[in-house]
Amino acid sequence: WRQNNAGITNLPDQCCPTPGLHFATWTGDTIVPPPPPPPYPPPYAGEVYLTEVCDNLIGQPDDTAFLELINIMPQTYNLAYCNINWLGNTYPLIGILDAYEIVVISNGCDRVAFEAAWGVLSPGVEFLQGVDFGIGTGVAPVGYFFLDNGTTAIVDTAPNVDSGGQDQQNTPGNWAGAGTSDNNGTPGAAQLVVTFSSFQAELVNGSVDLTWVTSYECNIMGYNVLRNNVNNHNTATVITPQLTPATNTNTTQTYTFTDTGIDVGGNYYWIQIISNNGYFWHHGPQAPASCDVSILLQGAYNYGAGDMTLDINPYLPLSSPYADAVTVSAMPAWAVDWVYVQLRTAPTSAPVVEASFLLNETGHIVDEMGLPMSFNMASGNYYAVVTHRNHLAVMSANAITFDTSNAQTFDLTTSGACYYDSAVNDGVSEVEPGIFALLAGETTDPAGTSGTITDADKGAIANNFLATGYQLADTNFSDTVTDSDKGFVNLNSGTACQVPSAVNTRGQTAEQNETTASKNKTNSRRSQRK
Repeated sequence: WRQNNAGITNLPDQCCPTPGLHFATWTGDTIVPPPPPPPYPPPYAGEVYLTEVCDNLIGQPDDTAFLELINIMPQTYNLAYCNINWLGNTYPLIGILDAYEIVVISNGCDRVAFEAAWGVLSPGVEFLQGVDFGIGTGVAPVGYFFLDNGTTAIVDTAPNVDSGGQDQQNTPGNWAGAGTSDNNGTPGAAQLVVTFSSFQAELVNGSVDLTWVTSYECNIMGYNVLRNNVNNHNTATVITPQLTPATNTNTTQTYTFTDTGIDVGGNYYWIQIISNNGYFWHHGPQAPASCDVSILLQGAYNYGAGDMTLDINPYLPLSSPYADAVTVSAMPAWAVDWVYVQLRTAPTSAPVVEASFLLNETGHIVDEMGLPMSFNMASGNYYAVVTHRNHLAVMSANAITFDTSNAQTFDLTTSGACYYDSAVNDGVSEVEPGIFALLAGETTDPAGTSGTITDADKGAIANNFLATGYQLADTNFSDTVTDSDKGFVNLNSGTACQVPSAVNTRGQTAEQNETTASKNKTNSRRSQRK
């Protein structure tokens, strides 16, 4: 072709030996040839794998069968140096295989026909239209070699694939390891597999020795170690100076790393697993699932102020009075008391997780740092059972969301309908218009096996009369057991906990909770602390 513009002379002819592939630019009267394509090298053993050899699906043309290659290196390769060999026949390859790329090479069809047969390829997967490799109906796709520079066999898929050309399970795409072809998956979607046997950290002479053991690895490039001073791998820092290479075997492998830069306040560690095509995920402590749940205690409630008294704060024990005996190093000045929380997947199911937390003066259930309560579990929806040592336990009317990325808010103080069995409405009291609290007066059963307020609770008050400090019979949180504590027992006598299936309301195993004929005293229950 000839490049010519008005006013420009002496433009020489430029021959393009391969029309459509080479072009020239011009500046003034000088033609500037384009640079040659990069001289990408051929791949060698251990750099590119033949990961799939798959025949066509039943009812689809033979040319929709395919081969699949994966480049596990940060290097671009020229496939023109390579060949596919099958039973002594050699088939050329044409194309560029980018770093960490998966490429699907058809048995002759174009991409439109291929995706019509197999579905749309995953993003980032390259498609090349190949030649007839001899794969098709009635031909078992075994005995294939991928040859670097036409000489060295890199991977042989035989003898572990034998679909006979009629096996619809031979849906390719998932890499089951070098030298194999699997029977499940999607074209171009490499399977990322690693099985951890253990991951341990040990403090030794001011450093942390980390050891992780795998029993199976497939399509894994290697590992990084991440560290953070909070339980969040998203903000963690990579502390390994370079990637620790994986072995990609089905035998036990042990890896180690020593962290000499630990934080005094504590450390969390994760193993970052990086796949051969650049994807990654993490193994280690899971970000906790949290929810900001609020409740109020009738006995501690400050009428008119809308919060709860801190009168017994100086007497609160550093260890929880419930079964798990969680301990804090120092009692926060905002703590009203300990509460016990259980989460269930259904109203009558056994607890999935349970633990003690602190209750602050505004009713939020929090940890020692004042953060919303959380559990080491996956995000999900759970019924929350909340127990206090001298109040009736309650359960949320519906499952509430605990999330690992963003703490949800659930306020149990705004309506009686927030609680399970709200038609009965026992277990809570409307202490002020539109403000609901747990019923006080359960002084005889810190284990929660009774769940009913009776005259026996007044006996406990009499038996501990004028006792001070952290007292079960101190229903109004005044720090001293007096006759005024009987006021809540009288007010709420006969009411029963409505948490179903006799749940372990205070961290103990219990029989079926009692119910009584006396229900729903009134929504205008009131009592003044003295």
